[in-house]
Amino acid sequence: MKPEHEALLHAFEAAEIPNAGFRHRDHLLMAWLYLRRDGLEQGAEKIVAGIQRFAAAKGVPAKYNHTETLFWIKVLNHLILTHPAAGDFDALTAQIPHLLDSACPCATGDGKPSRVRVRRPHGPIPTWIRCRSRIPSFVDSLPGPP
Repeated sequence: MKPEHEALLHAFEAAEIPNAGFRHRDHLLMAWLYLRRDGLEQGAEKIVAGIQRFAAAKGVPAKYNHTETLFWIKVLNHLILTHPAAGDFDALTAQIPHLLDSACPCATGDGKPSRVRVRRPHGPIPTWIRCRSRIPSFVDSLPGPP
């Protein structure tokens, strides 16, 4: 693992990153690092516990969304297992730029589509991301933690 990645995980675990400085891309990179380093089971546990701890440390524990977290864990794990660029986060996001669009279709914790503005800067949203609005059925179809 690159030193800057180790530093990111350390800062995340210690909640040293300002809340405003930990955006969607940072969440994905953190999750990708844990999954690549620790595998699905341990990585998922660290991601879930880490995001919950981070949100609580920043005074916004209600911002943690378990459905969203599991969705991204499963999507990233699927890509790690199947995508040729999965060994390099920047290459992966360059080939699948929709990953970085935090406003792509999503769902709330109860599985109902949320009311987010959908931006399409890179063309049509791929089916596997559009399916995110059908959580939990799509999430359940991917390998990963329940």
